[in-house]
Amino acid sequence: RTLADLYSFIIGGAADYFCRAESVTALQEALAFASAHSLPVFVLGGGTNVLMRDGGFRGLGVKMEIQGIAWGREVVVGAGENWDVFVAEAVARGLWGTENLSGIPGTVGAVPVQNIGAYGSEVKEVIRWVEVLDRKTNKLKKLTNAQCAFAYRDSIFKKSEGKDYIITHVAFRLSEGGTPNLSYKDLVAYFAGRQTPTLAEVRCAVLHIRARKFPALATHGTAGSFFKNPIIPKEQFDTLKKKY
Repeated sequence: RTLADLYSFIIGGAADYFCRAESVTALQEALAFASAHSLPVFVLGGGTNVLMRDGGFRGLGVKMEIQGIAWGREVVVGAGENWDVFVAEAVARGLWGTENLSGIPGTVGAVPVQNIGAYGSEVKEVIRWVEVLDRKTNKLKKLTNAQCAFAYRDSIFKKSEGKDYIITHVAFRLSEGGTPNLSYKDLVAYFAGRQTPTLAEVRCAVLHIRARKFPALATHGTAGSFFKNPIIPKEQFDTLKKKY
């Protein structure tokens, strides 16, 4: 199957084998098939941070499509759910915690990998646990927030010890009451001179600010904006601060 239409760049060749995993059982069956045929496995979420080569993938491509949102004290979300659709629903229900992360493309399952962050918030602040399927055992396990080893744009899923984990569900702890996080300079400027914004107004502001910066994924082959602020030793920071 040609994979180009599954990526925001809208380019790329075919996978030798391809399936859509709409449940944990389907995912387990796909991994068992790959193991029996000695095939490498590539798991795809929203396709907004992957560049597929024209030669395609010599193995099994798995499109993560586990759906479902269970609303409660812990909100448990399938890895295949669209992230911003989930955020929009949380805001509509008056639940605080994800509003500053509005407009980020991709699936919920990809969110913990990068520990996505934007406009003064990081998703690690609201994640309770992550359910994963271990490729080596083909069995499920739950990782607590601490076990995910979240850091600045980092997690266990980007390290060797987490390379065999496929995220199937993510549990969030959201709040029915909250205070707007307006620490980011763009939000400070947007709400300057206004009353304290509501939850919905924070989401609208983030979407408005993002829309001015990024082209529409639906009309442009793009992966958005990628950057990471450098982290340096304190001694080097002190030297730079003194010099400049």
